[in-house]
Amino acid sequence: MLARNIFILLLPILLSTFICEGQNTLVLDNYKVFGFKRIRFCEGDIITFRLHDFKKRYNGEILLITDSTIAVKGMEIPLKMIDVVYIERGNFLTKSFSHVFIWCGLGFILLDTGNNLIANRPTVVENRAVVAGGSLIVLGLTMKAITHKKYKIGNRNTLKVFAN
Repeated sequence: MLARNIFILLLPILLSTFICEGQNTLVLDNYKVFGFKRIRFCEGDIITFRLHDFKKRYNGEILLITDSTIAVKGMEIPLKMIDVVYIERGNFLTKSFSHVFIWCGLGFILLDTGNNLIANRPTVVENRAVVAGGSLIVLGLTMKAITHKKYKIGNRNTLKVFAN
């Protein structure tokens, strides 16, 4: 009987510790035509964003998430000041291949030009070398652009703190 009374007294205290857990997840909700997509950021994740009225991108690890601010690189940034969040969706292969294509395109053009200089040919830079190397460069830059997604915070995209 005594154990039951103690349990009944301690139960609300134990339950309140679970309810009072801190908010530690930053959520980006992207509302689409059919449903929505939720992207979560926890403490320790890397985030890239841009502030209102600034062109500079800020990139860093999330150190602390509070009710209305996040701490990145020692700066406390209010959520209302964040204008754009950038998400990188690429994996190791897409990142690697985009770099390889860009460098191979540049290398092909430079090697062909160097070969023409050594052989004393009348045209130093040939059109077919520029087309082939340029297409590799464009392919690499396109792969890099496709893997980055930009979410402008506004009506369709909301940034808020979510409790787990």
